[in-house]
Amino acid sequence: MAEVQRTRAQRLLPGGKPHYVRCYDSGGRRLGRYTVVYTGPYRKKTRGKVWVLRMSSEPYAAGGFGLTTQEYPFDQPPNSDLGNRIDFDDMPPDCRDFSRSTYQKLWGLDIVHGTPFH
Repeated sequence: MAEVQRTRAQRLLPGGKPHYVRCYDSGGRRLGRYTVVYTGPYRKKTRGKVWVLRMSSEPYAAGGFGLTTQEYPFDQPPNSDLGNRIDFDDMPPDCRDFSRSTYQKLWGLDIVHGTPFH
């Protein structure tokens, strides 16, 4: 991987953790328990819309799911069904992996062996 790409990947994924995300946990009040809102200056290529990933707690399981949508920018209203804001590391491992791979696709990061750092 070229040094410029490596530096960019390290800036966007410091320590393997997506820099431009907001994560929410509905506590099981909705089918898609976890919601990840992708933030940052990528909206030129999405015509002003933001990417939102909604997923179950086991997105790779037989009954699990993960759905990416594009929505117009929004702020979380106080009584939103998104749930409580949580840290990226507070999501289950499969949710972190799913949201990280979506983030890498959004930002056009080269993925080698699952992360841009190998």
